[in-house]
Amino acid sequence: MANQRDELAKAAKNYHAEADASPDFPLITGAGWLPTHPIELTESDPVPQLEFDIPDVEGIPLEGLTGGYVNIKQQMLSGNKRLSNGPTFRLSSINPLDDAPIFTFSPGHYYNYINTCEALAAELADAWKNGSNIGPGDLPLRGNPRRIFDLRWRSAFPGVNCLLVLKDYFNDYLSDETLRARDVFLMHQRGQSTLEAQNTWHVVPAGGHQPVSEDFESDVEQSIWWTAVREFIEELFDKEEAAGFRKIGQDFLSLPEVRPFVKQIFRKPGVAKVFYLGTGYDPVTTKPEILVCIVVNWRAVSSAHWREVTGQSFKGLKIVGNYEGEIKFREFTRERLLTEAVRPHEKESVLPAGAACLLRAADPDIFPLIAAACPSENIGHG
Repeated sequence: MANQRDELAKAAKNYHAEADASPDFPLITGAGWLPTHPIELTESDPVPQLEFDIPDVEGIPLEGLTGGYVNIKQQMLSGNKRLSNGPTFRLSSINPLDDAPIFTFSPGHYYNYINTCEALAAELADAWKNGSNIGPGDLPLRGNPRRIFDLRWRSAFPGVNCLLVLKDYFNDYLSDETLRARDVFLMHQRGQSTLEAQNTWHVVPAGGHQPVSEDFESDVEQSIWWTAVREFIEELFDKEEAAGFRKIGQDFLSLPEVRPFVKQIFRKPGVAKVFYLGTGYDPVTTKPEILVCIVVNWRAVSSAHWREVTGQSFKGLKIVGNYEGEIKFREFTRERLLTEAVRPHEKESVLPAGAACLLRAADPDIFPLIAAACPSENIGHG
């Protein structure tokens, strides 16, 4: 799983070929799951009520393994890190409308995702280990290739994968920022110590679609916009510890240490936009992957007043590597997006969801709309 994920993805795409609406795309999709244009997501987008009457699926038993696959995952963690069986949104259905997709969710838990979707990946890896072709009889837990579209038999915890584009980006220590400003996108080189998708390249920010409130108290947390903004703030502004407020049920985006970033970036007109690019299933895990692009005007963010938040003048987005890997900047062009989606890396591959984001952004009908978003001339300073 950790060392041959690209080969497993190819084998699984071939396995599901008869049901796959996008055979040349990294993810497995249904008809209409990839819109012809980017769909802007906003904070006011309606969300359906959580479907509490749908029970979660606790696990799929792997032959020869006592207990759930979560035990194997726990052993892979380094140091004293422990898995947490936190609440998740479990995808129930997808309605790919032209103007905005409609997702419905039911309650799930992380261990159930590991014991179903990640267990299916383990079955795939075990069947592929000899490098032979894989047929339906080789994956009895996965079953018929078309069964991937039936969401009732696994805990389908979605990922929200965000290609981050920074417009007019510059390093604040350079003296001539006007000449050096450029548009960039970010790539994440993930290491061996991560729980999922080890040794891969991916877009950033990216994370699971799950509530911060402990008991599914707020329907607003089902919003894809909400999760994209939360991941952006957690990963790029070092606010992951704020998720610990889950136990008191406080809205993450309203926390004192988080609210100023939401206000200055996502609630100020023209500074940032969030676009939906499509959905598909990861071929290895069958995990639903929601594809998003976040466009942020760096010049507008850097010119805002941040002293009350940080105690000093704001010095740019805190984009640093952590135990999961390193952040790399790439020039935002169609050619570079396409290159990063397929570029071979020694012992590493691009995660299918990451490659899918890059390819969608590079689509000739989508790229110009993303490139035109959040121009500096339309943004006031201060």
